[in-house]
Amino acid sequence: MTKLCLKVGIAVATVGLVACVSFKPEGAVMPQVDGSYNLLSMGRSESEALRVAQNDAKGTCRDDGKSKFFVLNQQTHYVGPNLEASTNRGAALRLLQIAASNENKENYKVEMHIQCQ
Repeated sequence: MTKLCLKVGIAVATVGLVACVSFKPEGAVMPQVDGSYNLLSMGRSESEALRVAQNDAKGTCRDDGKSKFFVLNQQTHYVGPNLEASTNRGAALRLLQIAASNENKENYKVEMHIQCQ
């Protein structure tokens, strides 16, 4: 009976600690004077950067005790290398080198302005 009580106590304590831990964003979260938030996230692809921003928005609003967020403004920017097409063979080789060196880098930036509700 004592072992069962100990196990139940540990389980309850673990659940309680997990519930108390606040959200840690992957990107930057900047609170605004009006209660809204500006979020900045980066990703290898546009969809990855958007996923990070949405997860940060959900977690930030959850920490505020709110279950929904509304996007007031959103912008996506490509910030990777300029890969303009060229007919020059040397330039084409250089483009391949740039593409290979930037394959796993964060080439997209998402700026999102949200309001929690």
